[in-house]
Amino acid sequence: STTDLTVVVGGGPSDPHIGTPGQELGQVEYLDSVDGAPAQLLGGAPQTLTVGNHNTSVNIFPATLQAGHHVITARFLGTADWTSAQFNTITLSIGTSNNLAVAGGKGE
Repeated sequence: STTDLTVVVGGGPSDPHIGTPGQELGQVEYLDSVDGAPAQLLGGAPQTLTVGNHNTSVNIFPATLQAGHHVITARFLGTADWTSAQFNTITLSIGTSNNLAVAGGKGE
């Protein structure tokens, strides 16, 4: 089953000389733990943020996920001006009939 995973890095710099994480080509990683197995990097490499509406930093990643119980975490890797951060963990249950159920969690 294919689903889009979306990360939005919020907050603006207090210094006008510092760009947003998207302007600085910051990257995010999507990690997926399937049925309790160790988390694996989705997509084989970090994904680059782009600048979205209202100067937000965004990444939309189309992920193809196998049937099972998925725990997905996104991590912002940081830039020269921004520290790294881990985002909310989401839980997806994908059945053999391509049904998709999503539950959110709290970020760290």
